[in-house]
This record gives sequence, structure tokens and C-alpha cells, in this order.
Amino acid sequence: MARMLQALDHDGASFFVHIDRKVAIAPFAEAVRESRSDTHFVADRQDVLWGGYSMVQATIDTVSAALAAGTHDYYILLSGSDYPIRSSADLLAELGAARYEYINRHRMPADHAGKPISRLQHPYRATRDPRKPQARIINGLLRLLPKQDYRKVLGELEPHGGSQWWCLSEPCIRYILQFIESRPEFVSFFRRVKIPDEIMFHTILSRSPFEDRVKPALMFTTWEQKGMSPRTLTAAQIPQLRESGKFFARKFDLDADPGIFDLIDTQLRR
Repeated sequence: MARMLQALDHDGASFFVHIDRKVAIAPFAEAVRESRSDTHFVADRQDVLWGGYSMVQATIDTVSAALAAGTHDYYILLSGSDYPIRSSADLLAELGAARYEYINRHRMPADHAGKPISRLQHPYRATRDPRKPQARIINGLLRLLPKQDYRKVLGELEPHGGSQWWCLSEPCIRYILQFIESRPEFVSFFRRVKIPDEIMFHTILSRSPFEDRVKPALMFTTWEQKGMSPRTLTAAQIPQLRESGKFFARKFDLDADPGIFDLIDTQLRR
């Protein structure tokens, strides 16, 4: 995390970090104490469960903390396994060229993108490990219940799904948070949706003043066949990263390739 923040540091940048409540925060605070002064740790820490609304709440808490601290032009959501693959100068040039919203969105059903409409039709219960038999049984039984009437909840909105990782302007972020505040029934519904972090914000943007300004996300990922998470990137993917034109990539694992960030810094971000 500290390495990522150091790579992203530039005048005018602030960093707001949410650490899962299950994890000790002290090592993260220590890692950035000497390197940065403008890093803020979010006080309202969520116990994040894979596929559950806790991920959305963690995002809301983080951007709310960022807005309360002062206005910025753009807000970029990243995970702890991401890293920039182009320079901050390149990123600033892209964001300063025009007012776009960078988020991958597909109108659902979008089975080709892994966003079937069944995510909205069947209630889902997040658990510590969705691969355990007990979790599979619980959610299997929930799928036997009558389908949810998602259109009644969404109203004028069209369901969309896509990647969780986005780069959105300050007006767009405020619009999303105000929408969430004003539609409690919408929030209640998404608390029962599978992987709402890949659907909720994307759907709110439909029929919004920002929908016509949406461009693809700035994040590079490559997926394993039938995998639940992106492929871990190593030195072998450096050519792909260079050719992608993207500004960030995920995911990285320093145990799998300890030197990958050095290669990115010297070959891609120089």
C-alpha cells in the first residue's frame, strides 16, 4: 500500500484508506507514517465480506470522508492489490483533458461480462467464505425463493453491471451519494444483492446527467477462465500492460513476483 501511495503522490493528491475491520490497522499506519503526510485512514471500518453490501458501505464511508476533508476534481477507487502503470503526469493529462466518468458498465443482463440478471432476481447472503459448503447451501436455498421484483425497486433506472474500480468526478460522486441518501428502499434492496459493488453505482448512473460522459475504466485486468478473480500479473505481462493504454492494473502479489513494481517503475512509469 505504501509503495502504491508513493507512486501516486503528486501536488494536490490526497489518499483515504479503508482497512478491513478484521485486520490490524497499525502496520498500515506505520508503513505510511514516514513517507506521506496527506494519508487519512477512514475511522468507520467495515467488516468486509466477499460479495456483500459491506464492500459498498466501505466505499461510501471512504468517499464521504474524502469529500468532508475538501473538494478534489476526481476520486479514484483502488484496492490494495493495484498499482499505477503510467506516470502521474500521464494520468493528470488524461483527467484534465475533458470531464469524463471512467467506469466499466454493461446493461444487464450481460452474461458475456459475468453480470447475469439473476444477481438482481435472487437474494444473496454474504459469508466469510462463499466456497464453503454451508455458504453454498444457504444461497442455493435462497435461489428457490420467488424471484425479486427488481424493476419495482429500480423504477426509471436500467440495471447495469461492471467493474468495481472506477474514477469519477466530484459532481458525479456527490450525485451518487445524494441518490443513496434519498432512496432508502434502493439501498435496502442492494443489501440483499450478490456482489452489489459491481452493480449499484453503475445502475445509479443510468438516466443520470453523467451517463453520456462515461468512458471505460482506467484499470487493466485479465481474467482466468472461469475464475472468481483476475489473474495475478507478473513480469510476463509487462508487454500487455504497456500496450493496454490503461493507467492502473490489478492484481499484483509480491510473493508471486517480488520485483514486479521495480519493473513497472523503470519500464512503464518513467
